[in-house]
Amino acid sequence: MKKILLSILLVTSILSTSAFINENIIIQDIEAVTVKLNATNLTLMNIRSYTLKVKNTKKKVTWSSSNKKIATVSSKGLVKAVKNGTCYVYAKVGSKKLKCKVTVKTPTNPTSVKLNKTSLSLTVGSSSTLKATLNPTNVKNKTLKWSSSNKAVATVSSSGKVTAKKAGTATITVTTSNKKKATCKVTIKSQKKYVIDIPTYSQHKNGYPKGCEGVSLYMCLRGKKYAQNLTLQQFMNTMPKSDDDPNLGFVGDPTKDGSASVNIGKRTTINPEPLAKWGSEYGKVVSLQGVSVTQLKTEIKKGNPIVVYMTSGWNTPKWKTYAWGKEVTNNHAICLVGYNESTGEYLVNDCGKNLGTYWVQKNKFENIYNARKYAVVVR
Repeated sequence: MKKILLSILLVTSILSTSAFINENIIIQDIEAVTVKLNATNLTLMNIRSYTLKVKNTKKKVTWSSSNKKIATVSSKGLVKAVKNGTCYVYAKVGSKKLKCKVTVKTPTNPTSVKLNKTSLSLTVGSSSTLKATLNPTNVKNKTLKWSSSNKAVATVSSSGKVTAKKAGTATITVTTSNKKKATCKVTIKSQKKYVIDIPTYSQHKNGYPKGCEGVSLYMCLRGKKYAQNLTLQQFMNTMPKSDDDPNLGFVGDPTKDGSASVNIGKRTTINPEPLAKWGSEYGKVVSLQGVSVTQLKTEIKKGNPIVVYMTSGWNTPKWKTYAWGKEVTNNHAICLVGYNESTGEYLVNDCGKNLGTYWVQKNKFENIYNARKYAVVVR
């Protein structure tokens, strides 16, 4: 009887173990069959990325793209559109290789729009262009509409150019065809300008093609109400002369151009020290040779015009060594009569070919002036 019971228990135990083993085998088979991607056909158009996932596995997944120029895939399954076309993204799980067909198409409308600036500060009369970036960038419909919340303060063109009209604030908005928006707050400030009114004389029309220093000094003197009883010709006739040293007086003949025999080979100019000494015979004139642009601006704010030695055509200074030292050969003197604190620009009154009053950019003016720092102020 005991033998029969032991036999029954042994058979039962074997059957139970077989069922357990078979059950595990069945589960593994099901897992292998049901491992799959969450998408097998993917179109990227307005949405430019999508994360693929492998379901029903905890094994390591290796991702790859058949054409990275069309779509890329990260190590975590993030698929990103690159350009129009079709490719396949593969997910390798063990020995099994899953694939998803990816089609990239040009989107019709953007999902968002962004401006290069969210805030902008301008002075009255100035302008700046905002740039809008669509996401994605290759949409078919790139139409943008620009608007200003306060056109009296700032206007905006169809290309995003913002123009400051008066002091205040305004919001510039760019809107896509499907109503996506981006904004920029614009603050407009008043300009702080210092301008000195002086008369303008042409060195060429008055017969002084080489006399820009003397003519400019006369303009500054007249602006400060000096030399009122002298004509330009009378004033120029009193200019000190030197045979070959501009540190003593004018070299050459200011009434002749550079081709005249009297001027050939000569540095036809008069430097700041003798120019200031000459001018002091008619008013309060001081040499500012060697001072910084900060001092020039201080004089302008006080209402004092300045003869400044620059270059003809605002070109890069050209140097030559003479017996008395190095000098700029393309010299040209102008009157400095204004400064704009907001923009950093300088206002000049030019007796040369660029006759009249005009603004010069900060860097251009300062780079040329700082090359030698020659100036004479009339106070």
